[in-house]
Amino acid sequence: MGDSRKRKRARAKRLRGKIRSGSQKLQRKRRRKILIISALTVLIPVVVSLPSAISVLTARVPITPLGSINPANPLTARFQVANEGSFSIYDVTPEFLLNAQWGGMVLKNNKVGIKPPWIHEIEPGSKPVTFIGRFITLTPAPFEKDDFVDVVVTISFRAKFTWWRKPITRRYFAQRNKTGEMEWVEISVQPK
Repeated sequence: MGDSRKRKRARAKRLRGKIRSGSQKLQRKRRRKILIISALTVLIPVVVSLPSAISVLTARVPITPLGSINPANPLTARFQVANEGSFSIYDVTPEFLLNAQWGGMVLKNNKVGIKPPWIHEIEPGSKPVTFIGRFITLTPAPFEKDDFVDVVVTISFRAKFTWWRKPITRRYFAQRNKTGEMEWVEISVQPK
């Protein structure tokens, strides 16, 4: 009888060992699955947003003055925002900061209303035009010799799968040419 008890105990011990090793294998498999799933949840967004990040970092978005609708009045200026990159850019927001002096009136650091206030998407090769002066209700006196208009144009945009925005800033100065019309000249942006 003692022998059969010993055998039963030994068999039970072997079975417990097999059960333990089986559950350890299951735990290892579960750990692997969890590790793979967590790695994929980190890697997939990185892989998806990488082209967007590259498109923002390598974006070529020139801002070009097209002149004024009324050549004698630079406050009717038009600026072209082009997308010369390989990817579309989204939520393009132009902002104009105006410093001007004309006819005895002085404007300093005025944010100017624009039309359109923002552009949802600019596809590669597209060149939408945005205007300053649409919401300026003043009719300025004729420009005199010392009068000027200094505009800082900032365009901010983002790529499709990114949340951060990239700003591009240019500064233009309107000066009178030999024919008496105002023309835009790009000057360096001074650090703030």
